[in-house]
Amino acid sequence: MVRVRFAPSPTGNLHIGTVRTAIFNWLFARKHQGTFILRIEDTDLQRSNAEYETSINDGLKWLGLSVDEGPDNSGDFGPYRQSERMNAGIYQQVAQQLLDNNQAYYCFMTEAELNAERDLAKQENRPYVYSRAHANLSKEDVQSRLDRGESYVIRARMPESGTMTVKDIIRGDIDFDLSLESDFVIMKSDGSPSYNFAVVVDDSMMKITHVIRGEDHISNTPRQLCLFEMLGAEVPQFAHMPMILGSDRSKLSKRHGATNVVDYRDQGFLSHAFFNYLSLLGWSPENSEQELFTLDELVS
Repeated sequence: MVRVRFAPSPTGNLHIGTVRTAIFNWLFARKHQGTFILRIEDTDLQRSNAEYETSINDGLKWLGLSVDEGPDNSGDFGPYRQSERMNAGIYQQVAQQLLDNNQAYYCFMTEAELNAERDLAKQENRPYVYSRAHANLSKEDVQSRLDRGESYVIRARMPESGTMTVKDIIRGDIDFDLSLESDFVIMKSDGSPSYNFAVVVDDSMMKITHVIRGEDHISNTPRQLCLFEMLGAEVPQFAHMPMILGSDRSKLSKRHGATNVVDYRDQGFLSHAFFNYLSLLGWSPENSEQELFTLDELVS
């Protein structure tokens, strides 16, 4: 059973590029009689806003992107807001599991110490990779620091060498040099999960089979694949879509005009015309001059 997710952050209105990703996830789910899941990634509590979540829901409804599982249409894998999953202790439990298995560790380095490492890498003209200075602290040292109330993050242990190949449905094989990947933060100093950690925990628990998202996430994929392996979870298939660019070939932004999907609705655009346009952006059917498609044709 195909299970895909659309996972926006409610830190802004529903963007054209974001909704195009939703469209392709929805069409893929419908083609395979699968499940389209809406997950609200609101772990950034300071920037997340209920008004933006409303904008997301309004845009999806306008385009007819019916949600099979989500905050307002709960299934068996909820809750579907990351803030609620955080409050339920889901990420904390998984982080503790990785700590217990020595797949993660406490890091007490200060921001000043980390900045000094970054500055040194810059001076030496080399890519910055975290020094793993706290990767092998003794249990006694860790406990002593915790008892003193020192601030910490939790980092996942990445392989120190080798090559990882990401098999991408759209792009084929993409190779990554693991010696350039730092041990990355999975739990921040405020107790909230990092993006890469929360995404993997949720995708594994929600049984996501295909991750269809923008190419700006390609660089996150090696870390996420390592986490899937650490958790012993089934790895989904990945498909990274090209970004929508403005007329100046830069990433689409407000300076190019309206980017909030609901603005187009309010200006009188027809939802099917908008859906049709975004569905054909970035590709064209082979041996066809057809520009207008029915919904069934787009699903097919």
